[in-house]
Amino acid sequence: MKDINEIASSWKQKSQDKSAQTTQQVTKPSIPVVQQTQTPATPATSSNQMQVSSEFNQDLKDVLRPYSVEQRKHIMGFFGKMQENFSTQFTHMYGSEPDDEFAAFASELSIDDVERIVHHLRERLVAGKEWPPALALLSMLKDLPLNNEILEARHRILIKKDPQTRVEKYIFNRKNSYLKSLSEKNLAEEFKVLYINAYQEVQNNLDQTLDQREKDVEQNVLKVEPTETDREIERRMTQGIRPSGKVGSILSRIDKLRGAGESTSAENVSEAAWEEVTEPAKPVKQDTIDREQQALMEQILRETNGDNENL
Repeated sequence: MKDINEIASSWKQKSQDKSAQTTQQVTKPSIPVVQQTQTPATPATSSNQMQVSSEFNQDLKDVLRPYSVEQRKHIMGFFGKMQENFSTQFTHMYGSEPDDEFAAFASELSIDDVERIVHHLRERLVAGKEWPPALALLSMLKDLPLNNEILEARHRILIKKDPQTRVEKYIFNRKNSYLKSLSEKNLAEEFKVLYINAYQEVQNNLDQTLDQREKDVEQNVLKVEPTETDREIERRMTQGIRPSGKVGSILSRIDKLRGAGESTSAENVSEAAWEEVTEPAKPVKQDTIDREQQALMEQILRETNGDNENL
């Protein structure tokens, strides 16, 4: 039979062995757990960022895909110019990258359109108008004149009488009646409306269309060809054959009417020049002369029937 001291020592040894095994089991798994949780942390975060960035770039690529290389540069250039001039205000309205609707709008803009839109937006900021403007308003602003343009045009047209641009010449030459009807009280607003309407008409090339129509009318004016009666009368007059009797008296009357018409026309022209009248004076009784001359030609042929003996 074992001594109690041996039993106690053996039990103590067993308990120490168990505690040692327990501590080993607890400490050994803890080391790889820490390693597993710490080391892969950085790659996981970077991969998520790369995934978001790739998705972000892919959206922009999808927006720009339908356009040519030059159009893409133009779209991004316009978007960047707007961000440069209006920073957070513009980004708040349109985001950090152009969407499909903005790209479609920007792809159609010219360099002058871009500059005009930027100037318009600056004027709106100074005047405290709606900001930021919607895309529909941007498309309208590219077709509207600037306030500075309108002021300069009003000065050149109404004061200096010296139009310079196409719009100013169009107003000066074809909107004269509107200019005369402008009221002094509301001159600024009424002229602004007149200028905006004329500006849009010139953008549609209405001024060139009207000029071309006038040229066509001048070139294609109906010229009355001489009839057989006209040629016969001309032939006899060149031969010195002048009818007598009733026909001769009609010719004499026509000559007198012509002389009176020419003298009256000269007097009217001198009076018009004295009074600075723009419209030239019309010959007196010109219609009467033409009708009697035509009747005379027909009567001469009827009475003579081509025979000089009755003359």
